[in-house]
Amino acid sequence: MNSSVFEGKRFHFHSIVFAIKTNVSCLLRVHNLRAGLRMEQQRVEHIFQVKVQLQKLKLIIMVSRKPPDPGSFILNTDGSTKESPREAGWSYVVRGEQRKMVHAACDYLGQDLSFKTEIQGILEGLKYCELQDLSTVQVQFDSKVAVDLLLKDKDFPWKFHMELTEISNILKRRCYQIIHVFREVNVVADLLAKLRSNGLHLDYDSYLEMPNKICGLLLLDQRSFSYLRIR
Repeated sequence: MNSSVFEGKRFHFHSIVFAIKTNVSCLLRVHNLRAGLRMEQQRVEHIFQVKVQLQKLKLIIMVSRKPPDPGSFILNTDGSTKESPREAGWSYVVRGEQRKMVHAACDYLGQDLSFKTEIQGILEGLKYCELQDLSTVQVQFDSKVAVDLLLKDKDFPWKFHMELTEISNILKRRCYQIIHVFREVNVVADLLAKLRSNGLHLDYDSYLEMPNKICGLLLLDQRSFSYLRIR
């Protein structure tokens, strides 16, 4: 049996199917969008008796994660906020060589702002990496605003000044690198943040401890599984 489905300890069929279903759903959305445009094209041509030429859509790209260099680590972080009820949570996932998970955690923030959850996840992940004395870490998250603020490294918004300053200090102290990634590449941290852990702080030291969907995505990630992104 394919090792991405069976690791000798636990069967992950449903979680693997979930990951593949994500890509299939993406393709279906593109198909439905194009079908809707064709119908609108025909309607306009019928009403106005003119020929309408639709521009060719370039909507699908493949995104995947590059594995860390030997001896290096990747830290993925994310935050999530529901509109109703307005509950927030953060998460981070640390991976080592061959994309194998080293540690993951998520926590509940109560009612908070979406951006606060993003930077809280970054801060907590960095604290863990520094505590474990990880020397070479690439920090990845899908908040372009947070990336731009941290790269600029000045004029932080007063509401988030304390957290952003602490993040900046750790990055300088440890010489960690930050980069922006697409949401599709950050899917494990995204799903983990959405758990919100029911008010509890959750730590994971093995993928086997994690919920099935997330566990399967981690295994697919180790096999360089690519995700579809609609532009």
